[in-house]
Amino acid sequence: MSDLPIIEEPGTCILERTKNKQRRYEKRLRRRRRQEIREKYLARISAWLPRKSRMLFFTGIVLSMFLIYFGTLNTVKIYVDGLLIKEIRTGSRTVEELMNELDMEIHPQDKIEPAMADLLLENEIYIEKAFPVILCADSKVAEFWTPPATVRDFLAEEGIRLGEFDEISPDLNEVLSPYEEISIVRIEKIYTSEETVIPFDSVYRENPAMDMGSVCIVCEGEEGLKKETVEIVLADGQEVSRAVIDEMIITPPRSKIIERGTRSVIPGLDVQFNKMLNVKATAYCPGTPGSGCPVDSRGYSVCTGKATGRTATGAKTRGGDGSKQNPYIIAVDPRVIPLRSQVYIEGYGYAVALDTGGAIKGNKIDVMFSSHSSAIRFGRRNLKIYLLP
Repeated sequence: MSDLPIIEEPGTCILERTKNKQRRYEKRLRRRRRQEIREKYLARISAWLPRKSRMLFFTGIVLSMFLIYFGTLNTVKIYVDGLLIKEIRTGSRTVEELMNELDMEIHPQDKIEPAMADLLLENEIYIEKAFPVILCADSKVAEFWTPPATVRDFLAEEGIRLGEFDEISPDLNEVLSPYEEISIVRIEKIYTSEETVIPFDSVYRENPAMDMGSVCIVCEGEEGLKKETVEIVLADGQEVSRAVIDEMIITPPRSKIIERGTRSVIPGLDVQFNKMLNVKATAYCPGTPGSGCPVDSRGYSVCTGKATGRTATGAKTRGGDGSKQNPYIIAVDPRVIPLRSQVYIEGYGYAVALDTGGAIKGNKIDVMFSSHSSAIRFGRRNLKIYLLP
């Protein structure tokens, strides 16, 4: 007897081996039953048909299958881009099987009716071959393949969306052709508000109580303020236009009111004039030895420099008294008062423009007196002068 210890199996292991034996037994039993059913069925056929009849029976089955196969062949016409290119009898069940049978190259974007996965229930297959087109959009250029389609259908097929204001060329309803370029310009409209100054206008009114040529500001103008709604149009991110589409007045402007004189008669005199000017007046003397005008070492007088006794127009220098018979001589800017013009100086009388001076520019005049002392007393004054007809 061995001295090795005896180890007893746990109960769970014994139970598992019993289940495995039971499954193997059931499997052999099912196989035996199928075999018995098969033998029983063949025995019935053998008892029912004699040997020759059995041969005819199986021959009929094979013949029937042959006839069924060839009877199911379809005559299919294949059209590519509207032209018939092939007519074939085939037993293919689907369009895809037929394409494989013919070894026809089909682009994924080719349009086929019926579809590749459809059964061959129709006798005609229509294929529209895809071709490349160029799409320029969103700062990119890409090539796409498409069967004949309108621009609208192509964009829908490729999932390309158009914005409300986007511009596209060619037109959406135009049919595409090979290598045609489709251009999409993304249009974006931005709206903003801006405050803008409203300039005031000037309103002129005639005043018969004022001398012709004189003006008076009755009311200063004031600028207004308005709020404008501006539409900014961007094409592919670049501003192409800006327009005001609405505005609201915040503060209205106030007009500048100016009165212009229309009176053409010198006040206190029954004398007509053409124009009144406000001038800055100074005085000078002939500069001759009898006028008392100081001279320098060169013999040049303070008032006229080199004394010639003549004005710029060649008239003899003299002092006047403001009468019509003996008017004053005045130096003027010919661009403002034409030479030899007859004028009336308010408070001094009549004068004639016969001289010019280097410092006499714009609305300035120089009144000649017979003596230097009289010129000094006159000094500088603001005067009104009237240009006579």
